Order: sequence, then structure tokens, then C-alpha cells
Amino acid sequence: MHENASNTYNQSANRLYISNDSAVFSIQISVSILSIILAVLYMVLVSTRPLFRKNKLNWFTVNVCLTSVFLCSIILQISIQQLLTVSSGLSCRLQAYLADMAACQMMYSHCVVAISRIFTIVYSNKQFFRSNSYIWLCIGLGWAFALLIALPQLFSNSFTCPGDEQPEFMPYYTLVTTLLLPVAIVSLCNIRIFLFVRQSTRRVGVTGGSGQNSHSRDVFLLKTTIGTFVAFLIGWTPLLAIQLFNKNNLIPSFLNACIQVLPSITILYDVIVIIYTNQPVRNFIKQIIMRHP
Repeated sequence: MHENASNTYNQSANRLYISNDSAVFSIQISVSILSIILAVLYMVLVSTRPLFRKNKLNWFTVNVCLTSVFLCSIILQISIQQLLTVSSGLSCRLQAYLADMAACQMMYSHCVVAISRIFTIVYSNKQFFRSNSYIWLCIGLGWAFALLIALPQLFSNSFTCPGDEQPEFMPYYTLVTTLLLPVAIVSLCNIRIFLFVRQSTRRVGVTGGSGQNSHSRDVFLLKTTIGTFVAFLIGWTPLLAIQLFNKNNLIPSFLNACIQVLPSITILYDVIVIIYTNQPVRNFIKQIIMRHP
């Protein structure tokens, strides 16, 4: 009788675990689809409307949205495969590379904004740093860097190959390149920019000049990307740390489910913040909604 009760308990626990997994995958799929729709809508508006296209800084937020679509597509694919319990045609190493490259690109798309703005603000007298060529160069280098820095995932087992032993350095390499290095770059660049802007504002106040708002759009973009960067960091750090160091079994099932869902929610949050903080785009969408109740 005790054995039957134990079997019944195990079966119900397994059903609960499967139910939790199904709920997690369903939430991830729904949130990812919504994120993709909003990000694509933003990219289409900026690309097709001359007023939005004229603002060069919008292309940095378009790059973040494009990366969000790429990353959400990977999350969507993995969630659907796990929900339907079907295998992928991709090798585990290629899956790890694509996932890590997308996460890296999400982080380095914010680094690109910080690095490009530091040259634009500090060396504002250089016309090249305010040109379209410079913007596209920064965005292109960001993608190239993300593609290259994730390459070790192709040549060694990682978090997507649970049955195989992975090299000891891999979790630390992934943690440094995906989280710590971008945090260091964004922090150093933003500290330098805000110190420069603060000094410039003081000089303008003393001399009575009229150029104190010359960098306001750049600083506003930086504040927006800092917010989305911090949100992405908060959402992805627990999941990466748990998966990279294989600590899933040490986390309670409910807390683990919340950690699994958090990255998708932070991507959706980032896309919404980008749309909301872009006032011309926000007003345009509001006008469309008001016309078609």
C-alpha cells in the first residue's frame, strides 16, 4: 500500500512538472510572438516614414529591435520544440552558437550605442561621427563582433549538449563574453559621456553660451538604452548562470519556471520601452488608434 501511494505521488509530481513546463513554454511562445510583432511594427514604421527615417539615432533602436526579433525567433523555436517534444534538425553545438550569438548581439547592440555616442559627443566637431556611414559602420561591427565572439560554441559542447561533457572554461567564457564584457563597455562609455556632458554644461553656464542642449538627443538615447540594457541584464543573468553551471536541480520548480520566463518578458519590455520613448512614433501610433476605434 505504501508503494502504491508512493507511485501515485510520483505520478502526480511528474504531471505537475510537465504542467509547469507546458505553462512556461506557452508563456514564452505568447510573449515572443508579441515581441516580434511589436518590434517588426517599429522597424517598418521607422524604415517607411521619412520623418522617422530622418532621425539617424532611430537606426540604433531599429538594430535593437532587429536583434530582439532574432533572439525571440530562437526562443520561439526552442519553446515549440520542447512543448511538442520534437527534435531539432540542428546540432546541439549549432543551437548553442545561435542562442549565444543572439544573446551577445542583444548585449553588444547596446554597447554599439554607447561607443558610437561617446565619439559623437566628445568629438562633435568631426562630421564623420555624425554621418550615416559611421552609424552603419558601428552597427555592422557590432554584428561581426557577436558572430565571432560566439564561435567557440561551434567547436565544443555547451549548455545545449546536456549529455556530453563540456570544457571547464566554456561556462566562464560565455559568462564573460555575454554579460561581464558588455557591462564593462557600457558602464565605462556612459560614465565618460556623462562626465563630459556635465563638464560641458558647466562651461556653457559660465560663458553664457547657447549650446547646452546640443547633446540632449544623444543623452536621451543613452538613458533609454541604459534602461533596456539593465532590464535585459536582470532578465538573463539568472538563466545564464543556472544553465551554464548546470544548477537547475538546486532551484525550486516554481522559481525555476519564473527564471525561464523572465528573459522573454524583458525582451518584450525593452521593445515597449523603445516604442514608448520615441515620441514621434508613439504619437503616430496613437493617431492611428484614435482614427480607428
